[in-house]
Amino acid sequence: MEITIRVKDEKKAKAVLRLLEELSVIDVQEPQSDSSHKEFEAIFGIWKNRDVSAQGLRNEAWRVENR
Repeated sequence: MEITIRVKDEKKAKAVLRLLEELSVIDVQEPQSDSSHKEFEAIFGIWKNRDVSAQGLRNEAWRVENR
């Protein structure tokens, strides 16, 4: 079974983590870096102030594919 625990206070979270690491029946795994999420956020706003619609994108995609 796998669970996620969210702790609001970082100091308390570290204390809970230390406690859990002492229990032999629990395997504590550090979360993996979520660099893909940060990379995704980096492109927010690239279409800001541009007149782009979903239909326009579809039309352009099909035009390129059907050449």
